[in-house]
Amino acid sequence: MVESLSRSNTEPTLAQMLARRARHSSDGRLVADVIFGSAFATAAILLRPAGWFVVVSGACCFAAFGAWGIADRILGEQAQPDQWTRMLRAGRATAVVIGSVAALGLIFSLWGLALGTWIS
Repeated sequence: MVESLSRSNTEPTLAQMLARRARHSSDGRLVADVIFGSAFATAAILLRPAGWFVVVSGACCFAAFGAWGIADRILGEQAQPDQWTRMLRAGRATAVVIGSVAALGLIFSLWGLALGTWIS
């Protein structure tokens, strides 16, 4: 008999796992992610060390994670929507886009470093 390969409902997706982690992180940790992620990305862009794109992509992932977590926490604590709700939702969506692009950049830049230069 062959077992079904369908996903069980208890297995979280990557997005659910990251959201849970951000919601359980402290405020200081989320702020530190934004500050240090932005600082490392800026320093790597300005100094351009070897493999700088990997550093920038990874740092942007941390900064986007912290920014998403802060916006999500503020939205979760609001009792009723106000004028900032739309801006916080837009900021949270922007953090998702930046984090996703940075994660793809990190994956492809690490892949490029692993493959090296091929001459055909």
